[in-house]
Amino acid sequence: MNPSEKGSWKSYADAPLVNRLESNASQDGEYRTYPQRWVQLVIFTLCTMLNQVAWISLQPVAEQIHRFYGHSETVVNTLSIVYQAVYICFTFPSNFIIDEHGCRLAVLIGTVSTTLGMAIKCLINDSFWICAAG
Repeated sequence: MNPSEKGSWKSYADAPLVNRLESNASQDGEYRTYPQRWVQLVIFTLCTMLNQVAWISLQPVAEQIHRFYGHSETVVNTLSIVYQAVYICFTFPSNFIIDEHGCRLAVLIGTVSTTLGMAIKCLINDSFWICAAG
């Protein structure tokens, strides 16, 4: 295959990166930036920050949780490791949702789930395990 000939590739993924980037350019060769993309980037960044806050929220107060619930600080700190394992498990379904339904729905589901989990963690103080489930 001669890479200089356009259209000689079997699929879009086979095309060299330069040609794929050229296909995103306007007719005059200039790349267009859309203000909407900056808004989307800010929203995605805020959602990612929310997710990271949910992950690490119990570690700074591990001693107080130990006193309040009676569990060791090791158990509280182990939750951050469990989060990483759960994160890996949910990567595959989230990638499926992104591929099938788009990034908007996937980010919406993830953000709503994280917000509900944080609400459980903050508002229900019955037991440590309910807090951990949040």
